Amino acid sequence: MPLPPSDNERLIVAWRQRRMILSKKYRDYKTTATSIILEQNPALFTQPLFAPTFENQLPIYIIFYLKDKRRDASDMLKCLLDVMKTLIYTDDKWVVPIFVAPYRIDKENPRVEVEISGGKDYI
Repeated sequence: MPLPPSDNERLIVAWRQRRMILSKKYRDYKTTATSIILEQNPALFTQPLFAPTFENQLPIYIIFYLKDKRRDASDMLKCLLDVMKTLIYTDDKWVVPIFVAPYRIDKENPRVEVEISGGKDYI
């Protein structure tokens, strides 16, 4: 999956409406990432795979492959978890992100890899 925008790029201020709205960059990323996720698992069109709870939290292993050291991998986490919500799991409150590495460098192909280890409760 492509790298998500940072959390700082997720919202913009709409002065006339006096509120915060999702940025175009974030909306475009969400559309792209959603299509990639659904392409890999078409069954997600009907319902999410997991229903994590307090007793059965869902561990997710995430590896960010960045172009260089200037971006902050932890800053991209919120956007990534938001995109997977409603597709992969019902609520991200009980998702436990576990980083295998803070980041790795891949100048040719910056990306994020996500591995879901599974939980006991499937929907």
